[in-house]
Amino acid sequence: MAQKNNYQTGTMIFREGEKGNCAFILNSGAVELSKMGPNNKKIVIEIIRDGIFAVLPLVDNQPRQYTAITLEQTQCTVITRKMFEERLSATDPAVRSVVRFLTRSLRDATNHLVKGDLQDFDLKEVKWS
Repeated sequence: MAQKNNYQTGTMIFREGEKGNCAFILNSGAVELSKMGPNNKKIVIEIIRDGIFAVLPLVDNQPRQYTAITLEQTQCTVITRKMFEERLSATDPAVRSVVRFLTRSLRDATNHLVKGDLQDFDLKEVKWS
């Protein structure tokens, strides 16, 4: 059974650059995802009010790409690496390949956007929410 964690407002769930051993499903509350950009400027990547976050390190075993801080009292369900790998290994190999490809693409796109290096992207294809 998955563990549920409760966080007070202003709690840092994890920091950019840390090893990622779990992902989080946001049950209630809000989380700001931010990254340090050029000149040590904080760049807010996203504010999450529902859904899942911090999944990429479970797929590619790379460090966390951003810092997660709660904006209000928040509850998250923790998805461990073991839970994730069990579910992923039960899928079709083609699906696993697609997940790894999308993970790489998303990590690269985030890095380019933070650097302001947008010339490689067709912005007509990007859906902004």
